[in-house]
Amino acid sequence: MNPKKPGKVRIIWDAAAKVDGVSLNSALLKGPDQLSSLPGVLFRFRQYGVAVSSDVQEIFHQLRIREEDKISQLFLWRTNPSDNPTVYVMDVATFGSTCLPASAQFVKNRNAEEHSEAYPEATNAIIHDHYVDDYLVSFSSVEEAAKVASDVRYVHGNGGFKLHNWRLNSSTVLNRLGVVQHDADKELDLIEGAKTERVLGMLWSPSTDELSFSTQMSEEVQTLIRTTTRPTKRQVLRCVMTLFDPLRLLSPFIIHGKVLIQDLWREGTEWDEQVSDEVYKKWQRWIQMIEYIAEIRIPRCYFPSDTRRTYQNSEVHVFVDASEVAYSCAVYLRTFNEDGDPQGCLIAAKSKVAPLKPWSIPRLELQFVSYRVGEILEHSTAAQWRRVPSKSNPADEATKWGSGPYFDHDSSWFQGPNFLRLPEEEWPRIKEPVTATNEEIRASILHHRSFEPTIDFNRFSSWDRLQRATAYALRFLHNTSKKRPEYSGPLQQSELRAAEETILKLVQHESYPDEVAALSNKAPNEAGQEDIGKQSSSYQLMPMLDGNELLRERGRIEIAEHVPYCVRHPVILPRKHRVTELLVNRYHRYYHYGNDETVVNEVRQLYTIPRLRLVVKQVKRDCTLCKIRRTRPTIPPMAPLPAARLAHHERPFTYTGVDYFGPLFGGRRGPPAEFFSDNGTNFQGADRVLQHQINQLSTVHNIHR
Repeated sequence: MNPKKPGKVRIIWDAAAKVDGVSLNSALLKGPDQLSSLPGVLFRFRQYGVAVSSDVQEIFHQLRIREEDKISQLFLWRTNPSDNPTVYVMDVATFGSTCLPASAQFVKNRNAEEHSEAYPEATNAIIHDHYVDDYLVSFSSVEEAAKVASDVRYVHGNGGFKLHNWRLNSSTVLNRLGVVQHDADKELDLIEGAKTERVLGMLWSPSTDELSFSTQMSEEVQTLIRTTTRPTKRQVLRCVMTLFDPLRLLSPFIIHGKVLIQDLWREGTEWDEQVSDEVYKKWQRWIQMIEYIAEIRIPRCYFPSDTRRTYQNSEVHVFVDASEVAYSCAVYLRTFNEDGDPQGCLIAAKSKVAPLKPWSIPRLELQFVSYRVGEILEHSTAAQWRRVPSKSNPADEATKWGSGPYFDHDSSWFQGPNFLRLPEEEWPRIKEPVTATNEEIRASILHHRSFEPTIDFNRFSSWDRLQRATAYALRFLHNTSKKRPEYSGPLQQSELRAAEETILKLVQHESYPDEVAALSNKAPNEAGQEDIGKQSSSYQLMPMLDGNELLRERGRIEIAEHVPYCVRHPVILPRKHRVTELLVNRYHRYYHYGNDETVVNEVRQLYTIPRLRLVVKQVKRDCTLCKIRRTRPTIPPMAPLPAARLAHHERPFTYTGVDYFGPLFGGRRGPPAEFFSDNGTNFQGADRVLQHQINQLSTVHNIHR
């Protein structure tokens, strides 16, 4: 049961329940996202004067399941706990399965497409004006609304879908459709004096044709707001996230709740720890606005008298602003009424908190444009961009709290700045002052090179895995080219060599960017020591670039033609790098964790690594097998000496002892013969043995005495 929809009971099957690690959802794919844009549906719902809203009754249970798939939807049921359960089969889609939303949208759209020729407007409405099972749309005339709504109901009916809960702001359309407004138990009397309906997260009163916002929260949150109890970080987050605003029309209010959460993260507050005094003051100021939010009324239609012809000359104006705590964007629609007078209205907004890492204000303001420069330059010109004074910029409402947001319908936040209702010639223009100077202005060019590797080398535990993963990635890129033959099957040696070269080039571009840039214009195998400068760590190696753009060392044996090229010019690698560590570890394992000098000698055949012996020792210290081999058993400490051994200033033989484990019977001769039985294997009795030992001890005692 949903507290926001009283009286309605839904049966939800737990398709994620696992048996032996397998659930129904784990065997299903989610499917493509075929939902229409939620803001787009709401934009069209607010566009014209006649509004229509309805929803498909139990849309998920109208989907029939194929016979061969019904075996996957078995469940047990019994009315009495003492009875044996009965096995039932679900003939329709299971509410709660992963693929259900995608399947429902596919079937709904497929049914509409089959009627596209006879009912094109209804088909377009079913595909684009539905969000899941909710149907929201607006029309410029009553006749159009009645016709399209009737056609949509007919097309849905042919597919087994039934539209119900009709809500309209026109009784004429209701009469033509022949339906009742909706049942009394569906009405939510959240606004005094008016019946409201929940429309995709917002409240709509068809009688007054106004939108409002629901501040209905859980009992825990309501109690927290009504009392002066200091909240915890978890409670603050729960309260802020309860408010749902799909068009972000309450951005000036909600964004400051998110700023509170960011302050708690910055202070390091734990989840169940109460907030600090400073945050608590901001919290009290913020929750005082919640009751005011519930009283906000926004006309559902942007401009009730507008027609399709009016929107042909409409304009969209975007305002942006940023501060140290947040940055925001507000979008306004500007049209002209029948008299030619301009009018404006807020259609959407967006706001985000500033990153924890301090950014400059200009950089924050660019967060709405910096990643869309190409699109902006393609669809706009520099003349369309203006600088707006802060007092006339409505986006300031969401970035600067000030005395608090002003949410009246006639405020600049909902209606836009006053100059939008003026002719364009009267809009504010800020001209930058031109200062004269006698100094010569010269161009200043700054070059900055940065390289970010495409592979996260820290994810790999061995060189072989890194090389093979890179080889498969290169194979994929190779096979996507239509002009090249495709590779398949096990990796070939040529692919592994290409992967190795790719890895080494990525490492060199990351560790030696300046050296590679300085030598890139040189001919292959040409010495470039004088080009990289003495400050480079590779200066003494006389680096050069080969034909594959690999940085190699130019040694003194370069003219030895009988020596392989890779030995005459080993590849230069940095000492402190993950790839270097993986490469040395490969040689360490290949030579069976043996002598370090063997590894050093073999690595130097192909690679030049500064202070290689330190790298080999570090690899050996981190090697798990080497740690096990170096492990020695721990020798337990000896017990403390007895007090008799440590006594001093005592007469000789004050403490004496007898070795009970020594030869008490005269060395190897053993005990007397009378101690044995006739068969010579057993003692006749323990008492005789004990008596013999006592006699010997008495003799020893007498001698010492």
